[in-house]
Amino acid sequence: MHHRFEGAPSDVVVIGGGSTGAAVCYHLSRSGVGSIICVEAGRVGVGDDCTVVSNESEDYFPFRSGTGVFESNGPNVIKQVVTVPPYSKVAEFAMHHGFEGVRNYLRMAAFGRDLELELANMFQVPLNRLGSIMVGRLGEEMQLLEEYNSLKELGCDCEFLKSVPLAGFTCGIRFPHDFVIDSAKYAQELLRESGAELIEGHRAVDINETKVTLDDGRVLHCINIIVATGGLWLDHALAGILRPCYSYLTAIETSLPSSANYFTFGFSHDWCVSNGYIRVSGEDHYSSLKPPQSSRRCNALADFIHSHYPDQVGAVVNTRYGVYSETPDGVPLVGSVTNESRIFYMVGCNAWGQASMSAVASLAPSLLGIRPMTPSEELTLALVTIRRFKAHSKI
Repeated sequence: MHHRFEGAPSDVVVIGGGSTGAAVCYHLSRSGVGSIICVEAGRVGVGDDCTVVSNESEDYFPFRSGTGVFESNGPNVIKQVVTVPPYSKVAEFAMHHGFEGVRNYLRMAAFGRDLELELANMFQVPLNRLGSIMVGRLGEEMQLLEEYNSLKELGCDCEFLKSVPLAGFTCGIRFPHDFVIDSAKYAQELLRESGAELIEGHRAVDINETKVTLDDGRVLHCINIIVATGGLWLDHALAGILRPCYSYLTAIETSLPSSANYFTFGFSHDWCVSNGYIRVSGEDHYSSLKPPQSSRRCNALADFIHSHYPDQVGAVVNTRYGVYSETPDGVPLVGSVTNESRIFYMVGCNAWGQASMSAVASLAPSLLGIRPMTPSEELTLALVTIRRFKAHSKI
C-alpha cells in the first residue's frame, strides 16, 4: 500500500490504533477528511505483545502499546466506567475541577458511553449491558453511601446496593447503563469503516509540525497530527503532566454466567465474568519507566479472585500487562499546546476512562477546524484542554 512518504502530505496522521485512535479516524472520515493515516505500534485494537516475561529486571519493553486485551484464552473485553475516577472521591475530584467540573465530567463520560454503544450496535460489536458496580468492604458503608449521595446530587444515574453477592464485600453503587465491550473488535471495525490507511507494527519515534518519523526511519508528511496513544509517549510537550503506568490483567476459568463489571471502592481491582472467564485487572500506578514485575502482580490478581470466588473459579489461563497514562488531575489531555500548533493530543485515559475518551475522540473534527464546535463540545474541551496546565513549558 502506498503511504505519504513523499509527494503531497496527508491531511491527518493519527498515532495510535486503539479504541481512541480508531474512533478519531472514524469521526474525521465522517466529517469528510479523505486522507488519514493511522500508525499503530502493534495491531489495531490489540496493541503490542506485552506478555509476562521471566527475567523482568532486563527483558521488559517500556515502549509498548497502551492497549491490553486478551485475544484468546481469556475474555477480550474492557470495561466502560462512567463515574468520576473510582480511586478519587467526588470531593477530591472537585478540589481540582469544582463540583460543576464533576457534573461536566459525568455528562461527558455518559455521552461517550452512549456514543460508543451506538457505534458498537451499528457495527455488531459483541458487548453485554449488565452495568458496573463499585463495591465496598465492611466498614466502608458510610463512605460509599456518602459517595452515592454526592453522585446523585450531581445528576449521575446510579443506585445504592445495601448488599452484594460477593464474599468480602457488603455494599455497592450500581451504574446500570455501563457495559462491557469487545474493545479489539470495536477499534478494528471503526478503523475499517473510516477507510484510513494503516501502518501496523511500527512506532512513531519523533513528531514535529509537518512530519512523523517511524522507528524504521521512514517519514510521514502531513498537515495535522493527532497523538492518541495510551502507551509510553516520550514527548517533551507532555513532560511533567503525563505519567506512564502499567496495568496488569489475568484471565481465570469459571463456570459463572456473564456479570456486571465490578471495581473496588478505591480502585485496587476491577473484574467481570465474560465467555467463561473472569478478567481481572488492577495493581496499577506503578511507573512503566521501571520493569513491570508482571509475574508477581498478575499472581496477586489471581489470588484476589480466588479469595472472593473460592469455589467458583479454576486455573489461570492467561496473563498480560499494558501501558496507560495518568494525568495529575484525573482527566485526559486534549488539544494543541499553542494556537499555531497542528499537533493535537488525546491522551491520559487513566485506565478507567474509555467512555470519556470516546467523547474526546468525537472532538477531532472541531479541533482541526473542520466544523464549528458545539456548546456541549466547548464544555468538554474546557474540562480536558491540555492548556489547563499553565506551567507547561510550551504554553
